[in-house]
Amino acid sequence: MKIIHLNYSDNIGGAAKAAFRIHQSLIKEGYESEMWVCKSDKSDLSIRKQDGYLYSLKTHARSEISRLLLRKKIKETGVFHSLSILPSSWPKLINASDADIVNLHWINGEMLSIKDISKIKKPIVWTFHDMWPFSGSEHLSFDEKWQNGYEKLNSKFLEFDWNRLIWNYKKYYWNKPIHIVAPSLWMSGCVKKSLLMSNWPVNVIPNCLDTKYWKIFDKDDARRLLGLPLNKPLLCFGSFQENQSFHKGADLLEKALKKIQNKIINLEIVVFGKSIKKVNLGRDIPTHYLGKLEDESLMRAVYNASDLIAVPSRIESFGQVASEAMACGKPVICFDTCGLKDIVDHKVNGYLAQSFDTSDYAKGILWILDKLKSDNLSLAARNKVLNLFSEKIVANQYLDVYKNAIKSFKNA
Repeated sequence: MKIIHLNYSDNIGGAAKAAFRIHQSLIKEGYESEMWVCKSDKSDLSIRKQDGYLYSLKTHARSEISRLLLRKKIKETGVFHSLSILPSSWPKLINASDADIVNLHWINGEMLSIKDISKIKKPIVWTFHDMWPFSGSEHLSFDEKWQNGYEKLNSKFLEFDWNRLIWNYKKYYWNKPIHIVAPSLWMSGCVKKSLLMSNWPVNVIPNCLDTKYWKIFDKDDARRLLGLPLNKPLLCFGSFQENQSFHKGADLLEKALKKIQNKIINLEIVVFGKSIKKVNLGRDIPTHYLGKLEDESLMRAVYNASDLIAVPSRIESFGQVASEAMACGKPVICFDTCGLKDIVDHKVNGYLAQSFDTSDYAKGILWILDKLKSDNLSLAARNKVLNLFSEKIVANQYLDVYKNAIKSFKNA
């Protein structure tokens, strides 16, 4: 079986990392897999990118046109939006290929248009990394308009509604159900509630990890590597490029830390991520800012150097920071919401605080720190990843979906 994975990038953002890992897991299982991207940072023969200065210029121009049209919307909401209305050459290349299955991932940035997807004449599986496929132009939604087709008009008189337009555009072109992979039960539930895709087939398959790479090693060695104190309890917070975003919940973590900053005298914070210094997580708590970490070996060291990982997100389709940390044997504290519920088991390998209750979140931090003398949380965290998120397990689940999608395509 030959599989083509389409994602805008092979390395930038959580979706790219998840897509690349799924692609790699299939190769390790002996299947022919390629990843087709607009932007590539990896030197990997299995990754295909259309070359040439003209193509790069067109790709950049298409993305900027969409961003310019949605600039006001993005600024108002703080949420990334995509139009995906400009045609591309990808459908022609896909249809001319010898691929048995096409696995879409994050195809925004004007990589594929909504109409382009309807032109693909191959069996399609689509892995959802956010809410854009069943929403309007937004990638995350805090209302329920995607459940009713954006039937309610905006409150501002005669304001142009991009979300309603894009949703209707999807409804018009996507008249044949596509096999969906949701990385969490929460995402699957959203799909089933959506007016656009409620009757589409959906399977829940988590994002995978190479558990031979993401593993436990000596905490003191990791701290020396990063220049962190050896004798202090360390809480880690990070979300790659989006620490300042509302859905990442830095404000909630700040409120929780204020409630305990006088109860744990020696606690210090480790923070990674772009522009993180804009977020104040505790004026009286020593904080180590590591900046944006491109190297996964440094990320692995950060997890191993920490005592617990805080993931205070309001919305996560899955939560790769949580799964990576647990693979390194670190307990995670998060809220009992979204895709994180599939990763963290309350008081088994971490703590699930009541949704957005910062007092309970603070309680959870204290609870985990009190349990660190025992290895139970660490072993349970590692075993959860080994049993559910390892490459071989996830690859085989994807293969079952691919076979069903190919069978449905032939019988259509």
